[in-house]
This record gives sequence, structure tokens and C-alpha cells, in this order.
Amino acid sequence: MCRGIIVILVFAGLGTGITAAVYWYWSSKVSIDPGWGYPGRPGPAEPGDPEAQQMAWTGATINAFSQAADLNRKASLWTAASVAINLIAAVIGMLA
Repeated sequence: MCRGIIVILVFAGLGTGITAAVYWYWSSKVSIDPGWGYPGRPGPAEPGDPEAQQMAWTGATINAFSQAADLNRKASLWTAASVAINLIAAVIGMLA
């Protein structure tokens, strides 16, 4: 009975740990994109004014950092869940 619970908890810990790793991987892949298209293609063009360019890059940087921070927050919560689940499995294993 206890062995089955431990096995389930260990696999649950593995799943939550992998989920955390995926969120951290996605967080590392967030790119800064001001949203400009290539010349001759549809979409907004890069502004000619240096101040407008800087404002667009600043806005894109803030947006990318916000996305990465949200993914990091989710990853840290999944990591905490993984640690807690594995701690419970270890305690049950010691007491059994």
C-alpha cells in the first residue's frame, strides 16, 4: 500500500518537475520584438524618427520582460510543488 503511494508521488514529482523545466525553457526563449515588418511586406514599418524607434524598443523590452517574468513565476510554483511532493514521498518512505 505505502509503496504504491510512494511510486505515485514520485511520478507526480517527476511530472511537476518536468513542467517547471518546460516553463523555464519557454522563459529563456522569449524574444524582444518591436513588431516591425520587413520592407515591402505588410505590417508596420520601422519608424524613421530615432525617438520613436527607441520608444518601440523600450516597449518591446518591457513586454518581453513581463512575459518572461510570468513564465518564471509559473515555473517557480511548479518547482515548489515538485519539491513538496517529493518531500512527502521521502517522509512516507522513511516512516514506512
